[in-house]
Amino acid sequence: AAFSLLGGVIFLLLSLFAGGARAWGPIVHVKTAYEVNKVQPVKYPQALYAGVLLPDMSIVVRGWTPEHSMLHRQELLDNLKTLAKTQEEQDFVRGWEIHLIGDKIESAYTVVKIAQGAPQPTELLTDLAAAPSPIKIITASKAVRSLIFRAWAATYPDYPWKSDNRLIDAATREFSDYLKFVRRSY
Repeated sequence: AAFSLLGGVIFLLLSLFAGGARAWGPIVHVKTAYEVNKVQPVKYPQALYAGVLLPDMSIVVRGWTPEHSMLHRQELLDNLKTLAKTQEEQDFVRGWEIHLIGDKIESAYTVVKIAQGAPQPTELLTDLAAAPSPIKIITASKAVRSLIFRAWAATYPDYPWKSDNRLIDAATREFSDYLKFVRRSY
């Protein structure tokens, strides 16, 4: 029931402010989490925002890699949920779940829009329409980082991914720079 309520809230919020072909960029993900947080507040909003962006950490730092798809799989989310014990970790996982729900909505909608002739890479256009971001800095605490590493190991025990603090540092830096500098352009 909580998942369907959260999914419904996210769908409603996304339909209100995302435009174009509705391919989500970082600002749309952050704004979705921001609006969900207004309806269902969390104790650690910074963990929520890290959770809503870090599923894309691989692509923002390394480009399209197998890890990008693996970070978006339900099995990883399930392990994040199982391993999250503290409120901060649970708030982080809520952000991760918001990201995955948003991507599922976006994916189905975008397939239809592209078939109707919409341009494919519209993430930047959608983000510009949604700008500015309500937050400017993304950080990931030691607890959140540890949770990511533990969930990855539980989900993919035989897949040696170099998921380390340097990747998370680079991703949080890239996301923060993007959120600070993308402004409404019209």
